[in-house]
Amino acid sequence: MIKINKDVVYVGFAPAIKHFFIGYFDFKGKTTRAGYWWVMIGFLILSLFLIPVVGYQIAIMINMMIQGVDDELALDYGANNLLMLTIGVLVIYLLFLFIPTLALHARRCRDAGLRGRGFFVLWIVSLLSTLFASMDFFLNISLIYFSYRSGADVVFVYMNYIIGLFFFILTLLPSDFLTTSSKNKLVTFFLRTKDLQ
Repeated sequence: MIKINKDVVYVGFAPAIKHFFIGYFDFKGKTTRAGYWWVMIGFLILSLFLIPVVGYQIAIMINMMIQGVDDELALDYGANNLLMLTIGVLVIYLLFLFIPTLALHARRCRDAGLRGRGFFVLWIVSLLSTLFASMDFFLNISLIYFSYRSGADVVFVYMNYIIGLFFFILTLLPSDFLTTSSKNKLVTFFLRTKDLQ
């Protein structure tokens, strides 16, 4: 596995993208703030090209439905046109970039002071809370006529928001900001200990 060189003082756009792909499966290294945010800007630029194309195709389908064109014909237009091609490219793009993006997030969190296992636990909790919120939401839709409302989806949504906000804040923190000298096992499970030199 290729390790990413964290000792670089300045990381520009091209080196950040290069390190992103070099560290495709590197969950143990570290990524600086600049390295992380340059890649996120690259994703933003790519999405700015795809969003108008998809939006245009959806607008055409909606316009066809509003004008009274047969709904099936309008949906066939969308299914047989650029929309399906764009969505296909987007799905492949997301599948291809899911692992390196997750690795980039893990490296950035490690650089800020979170341990790899701490990142993994928080990421799994976030993923499960999203899943449970979605399940409860669809359960509420199916049971709407029975006046059933558990409210559990709200708890899971807020839990997901809190973890997402924490991850976002971690991307803004400088290197080793959260390292600790504590001996508490819970704290050292989530945070790296300071290197004594």
